[in-house]
Amino acid sequence: MMLENETSALNYVVINFITADRKKIIDPLKIFKPIGEFYQVNKPRLDGYILTSYRGKLEGVMKEESEQVELIYEPLGKLIIQSGIDEENTEVRSFQISERANQVKMISLPKIQGSEDYYYVEGHGDERQIGKRVINPDNFLPDDPTSDVYLVKLTLEQLDELEKRWHAQEQPVEAKPEIVSVNAQTAKKAAKVASVQEISKVEKVKVTEFIQKPKEEMNMQLLEPTLLLCDAFEQVTHALVEFDKKNQLSQLQRKQLIKKASALLVAIEKLSK
Repeated sequence: MMLENETSALNYVVINFITADRKKIIDPLKIFKPIGEFYQVNKPRLDGYILTSYRGKLEGVMKEESEQVELIYEPLGKLIIQSGIDEENTEVRSFQISERANQVKMISLPKIQGSEDYYYVEGHGDERQIGKRVINPDNFLPDDPTSDVYLVKLTLEQLDELEKRWHAQEQPVEAKPEIVSVNAQTAKKAAKVASVQEISKVEKVKVTEFIQKPKEEMNMQLLEPTLLLCDAFEQVTHALVEFDKKNQLSQLQRKQLIKKASALLVAIEKLSK
C-alpha cells in the first residue's frame, strides 16, 4: 500500500479585493491547489467598480508558503448630460462595467439634431468652461471612468449664451494701460479672441518693430532678455496653432495660451522702448 506523496499536500493563494486606499470591497477568496501545481487568479467583474491594478502574482506554481494577491478596484464615476442651457434638463447615468473587469461599456449618447454637438465641461462653479467637442457621441468612452464626466449638448448659439451666463458674475479684470503700438494693439485683440486664425495673425506681426530696429538704437543691456521673450512668444503661439489643429485644446486652455502670448507681447514692447 502506497502512502500519500508529499507533493499532494495543499496550499492556497489569498485574493484580496480592495480600493487604492486599502478599503475592503468584498471578503477575500482563496485558491487551493496541490503544492507544485499551476494556479491562475481570475479577475472578476464587480458591479460599480473597475479594476485599475493589482499586486502579487496572478499565476504561478503553488509553493509551500501561501501567496497574497491584491486586486485593486475603484468606484465607477457618473455621466452627467445637460441638454441646452437649462440645467434642469439634465440626466445622470452610471458607467457600467463591460465583460472585462478593467473596461467600461461604450455609451450611445442621445441623438443630436441640426447644429448641436456634445462638449465636455471643465471645472466647477464659477470656474466652469466649455471644453473639447465629443468626437464620437455614438460610442462614447470616458478618459477616466472613475471620475464624473459632465457633458452639454448645445448649438453654437447656445454655447456662447451658456458661457456668458456662467461668467456673468466674474470680477472684472484690472484694466491695463493702453500702449500705442502695433504689438500692443495686436496683443489686446489676441486677448479677446479664441480662434487659431487670429493667433496666426499675431504670429505674423510678432516683435516686428523690435527686430527691425538698428541695434545701435537699442539698450544692449536689454537685448538678451528681449530676445528671450521673443523666443518664448514664438513657442507659445506655435503650440497654440499646432495643438488647436489637432483638436487637443479646450476653450479654457486656448484662452490661457492667448493671454500668455498677449502678456509676452506687452513685455517685449516695454523692454524694446
